[in-house]
Amino acid sequence: MADQFGNQVVDSLQVLGISVMSDDVAVATAADNFAPDALGSLAITATGVGAGVANFSGIVTTSGTSADLAYGPAAVSVLDPIIASIPSSGPAVNTAIAGSGFMAAGFTTSVFSDGMLLNDITVDSDVQITARMPTLAPGDHEITVDVGGITSAPMTWTSAGVYDEDEPNNDAIGTAPALSFPFDFDGVADVGEVVQGPFGGHYDLYAVTLVVDGTIDITLTWDNVPADLDVYIWESSFGPPDGGFGTLIDGVPGPPDGWSCVVAGGSGGGGFQPEATGSCALPAGDYLIWIYDFGAGTSNYNVEGTFTSP
Repeated sequence: MADQFGNQVVDSLQVLGISVMSDDVAVATAADNFAPDALGSLAITATGVGAGVANFSGIVTTSGTSADLAYGPAAVSVLDPIIASIPSSGPAVNTAIAGSGFMAAGFTTSVFSDGMLLNDITVDSDVQITARMPTLAPGDHEITVDVGGITSAPMTWTSAGVYDEDEPNNDAIGTAPALSFPFDFDGVADVGEVVQGPFGGHYDLYAVTLVVDGTIDITLTWDNVPADLDVYIWESSFGPPDGGFGTLIDGVPGPPDGWSCVVAGGSGGGGFQPEATGSCALPAGDYLIWIYDFGAGTSNYNVEGTFTSP
């Protein structure tokens, strides 16, 4: 390790600590904690506060015959994401968000709707993000973009049209309609549907893709009080969920290959509500949301879901 004057420390054991300062704390702050790794290098933590450039500098404190080493200034740029436009679109539709400051090496870009994280986005460039918009009710919703902890001013996105639960397509894996987190929509579990599943009930299937590892929470309510509806998360590659309940592994991957999260609420009829998956941690991948109706009659249900990343 050497400073700009050529002074060197060749023994990591001689490094006692590090101090660091920012010349513009309105742009970024710097932590002066001492965190050597196994190779003897030093780590400092920079936290973005606002857009601009801050210069970091400081002193590495040493022991023995070595002098303390000054370093810096090192420029740290903090981006300012700006949303320019978001066209109105239907729910669960890929939509281009235009703006600037969306891409930065080493920084994570996220998109939020009404404060809830979208699970399926692609940062195409510094000026465009393609996002599968949330499955929410028609109307205006507030979209923000976050880059490395710096959040844009909100922009209104209009969800145009009601999400189509798409009967009878939601009765089969290959035609299950796509969802995107966050979602909040209504569906119908109709006794007139084809009888399916291990207990002779019937179910609706919805497809969702997690592009990164994360945690999902799903809550299900319905209006037919005597009915018993459950909600499950199923790995798409496993196959039809009517292989039997013995194949459901609650949050644990294993034979048969299927990450699953089952309801934490009551069961057995009588309207034990709400049913909920709880916080279900899942790896990135393709999943089915399986809403199973064990009872007779028609049940109008509402299902809500949110996603958080690590």
